[in-house]
Amino acid sequence: MTRLLFCLTLLSLVSLSGQEKIEAPRPLSVVADRLQEAWARPVTYEDPVWLWKGDLTTDKLGGKWPSYPKPRPAEVPKSALANLNRSKDAAFATQIVEATNRLSDGPTFQVRTSTFGIHIVPLASANDSGRVAPVVPLLDRSIAILEEYRTPYEHLKALCKAITVSTGMRVVTDTGAIGPRFDQLFYGEENPWSAWGIPLKPARDALIDLLSNSATTFSWRFNCQPASSPEDRFCVLGLVPLMVTRTDAAGDRVQTMIVFDRCERCPKRLPPPPRRRSETPERNTMPIP
Repeated sequence: MTRLLFCLTLLSLVSLSGQEKIEAPRPLSVVADRLQEAWARPVTYEDPVWLWKGDLTTDKLGGKWPSYPKPRPAEVPKSALANLNRSKDAAFATQIVEATNRLSDGPTFQVRTSTFGIHIVPLASANDSGRVAPVVPLLDRSIAILEEYRTPYEHLKALCKAITVSTGMRVVTDTGAIGPRFDQLFYGEENPWSAWGIPLKPARDALIDLLSNSATTFSWRFNCQPASSPEDRFCVLGLVPLMVTRTDAAGDRVQTMIVFDRCERCPKRLPPPPRRRSETPERNTMPIP
């Protein structure tokens, strides 16, 4: 159930003369994927809580979760994907998000920045009667987590539990395709147990604090599942690695996952492909499983 929500893409991507046109239930999540791949840095995305049926569509009847967000448009300028100046990333992201807000009749979003990366977060959304008003992103809510020895995945579960308690919205975690390898990619060693906790602070800051301890850079997608009954709604904190597209020795374009880019004593990996002179030094990579 959570994996279906986390992995749902349902999009079309069309290359135009100076831009890529996207049509997807969560177009800015797709934008985050494209920018993250092009820039090799975290670009995170967060859903609003979906309350108004006018923002939703369904392709099946019955069940607790028949609906999902309507497909909406977004456009990504090729100049943004080609940008090599990291100091301009936030400006490009803001330009795309504001243009998407103008194209859409649904929720609006804004861009925030941190030392961790760029964050696309909800700004305003419709309530159950269709009235649009400013919203407080769920990850803005303050949480506190008792310091205990846990694995990284258990730290994530503790964080999600704290968000659930703080917001009243059930939040679960999903590590997607990396699954049980998350702990190894986080610490890069056989014993992943460590002590971690956080004093009272916004959930997003707590998540950044946790991920700052990781040997591998992770990003996140925070997707919320709509439902007619409040008790059936939930959100998924999905952790995703940074993916980049490279040319392999055979000349084929392949996607690879950046791993162990934040540690000095980690498992050895195959050497990365040769880099062009204009590229920054390569990070360790591994193929998609």
